[in-house]
Amino acid sequence: MESFDLITGKWSVNGDLFTEVSRPALTKKDNTIYLFENGIVFTYNIVTRELKEYHVNLFLKASKMYFVNKKLIILGGFYDREFSVQPSNGVFSIDLDEFENTRIHNIKKL
Repeated sequence: MESFDLITGKWSVNGDLFTEVSRPALTKKDNTIYLFENGIVFTYNIVTRELKEYHVNLFLKASKMYFVNKKLIILGGFYDREFSVQPSNGVFSIDLDEFENTRIHNIKKL
């Protein structure tokens, strides 16, 4: 992960995600950035610099994600099957309270 300092105009490398992503869905709320791709949700707290990885049962790539009413809304994308790619017109939501009941698969400070 990299960040850009608007004051200095310089990029800095913060660290690596646990799993490589190509076109993750991205949104933010307060001090937390949320990334989603292919069954994995990452949360990154910009103040504590803590990165967490959660596994969810939603295997979409190239989706869009928004934050609405304490929920992550995931739109579209595609399912990448072994021999085919199937587009999704689905709309899915993940309540943020669910993260308190979901096992953290990986965690680290960057």
